[in-house]
Amino acid sequence: MKKTKVYRSKAAAAIHETASGLYESGIIDKQTMRGFDETCLTPIQEFTPEQIRALRKRERVSQSVFAHHLNISKESVSQWERGEKHPAGPSLKLLTLVKQGVSIYRLKTVRVKVVENYRTPAEFGGSLAYGSASSKLERDYNY
Repeated sequence: MKKTKVYRSKAAAAIHETASGLYESGIIDKQTMRGFDETCLTPIQEFTPEQIRALRKRERVSQSVFAHHLNISKESVSQWERGEKHPAGPSLKLLTLVKQGVSIYRLKTVRVKVVENYRTPAEFGGSLAYGSASSKLERDYNY
């Protein structure tokens, strides 16, 4: 699956896409590309239990609703808020977006973009029987 990039702004997205093309062409090196990554992509931060609870309360939702929009279990949200576990991976990225002002109701759109960027092995030149048809079905699915 292709990793979805979340940019700081539309301008940052355009700059990063241009830099990516230059990197793929061999015009800029990996170190320079990393600099563009740090500048253009949304940074991920760690959250304390109090910050997670404050984000949820700011959105005025229950733990169940918050969990639903983060695509995790209610128990996970409860454990995060008690400090028993800590968010990681995609959940941490989504929490970062919520902190930056993205409504939890828009997080479904973020997940749809991840599905749209999905490429099957057949699209990479593989010889497996499934291919574009299966990814097309996923793109047409509405949340």
